[in-house]
Amino acid sequence: MSQLSCGLGRGEKPAAPVTLIDVRRGKRMINKYRLVLEFSGDDLEIYDRVVAFEKRLIADLEIGEIDGHDAGEGVMNVYIDTRDPRECFKKTMNMINDMREELSAAGFRRLDGDEYERLWPEDDSTPFVLK
Repeated sequence: MSQLSCGLGRGEKPAAPVTLIDVRRGKRMINKYRLVLEFSGDDLEIYDRVVAFEKRLIADLEIGEIDGHDAGEGVMNVYIDTRDPRECFKKTMNMINDMREELSAAGFRRLDGDEYERLWPEDDSTPFVLK
């Protein structure tokens, strides 16, 4: 089900929740949330590592659809559309391995919304702001 799709850029929103058909299970999934993983750094080494991690997510993450990535302002973001952002984040954390130190923040919002809720770091009470 997961695939790389760079259809929407930063700040752009689909007109309605994204409906996906999981052909492996024959189920319809309606993704209502956008999960963002923010990694520190935007140099070539970090870029290559984040893209490699993104490919692992595309191959193995069954609870969300990878919608691409972007880089700038000293960070790289990976965008995942999902029906359950907390569970999706838990699964990505189980897969993150060698990228854990570069993960600087994670947050999510409804696809039809503007405000993000911070998921990580857990002890950070500041609002999640997309960079």
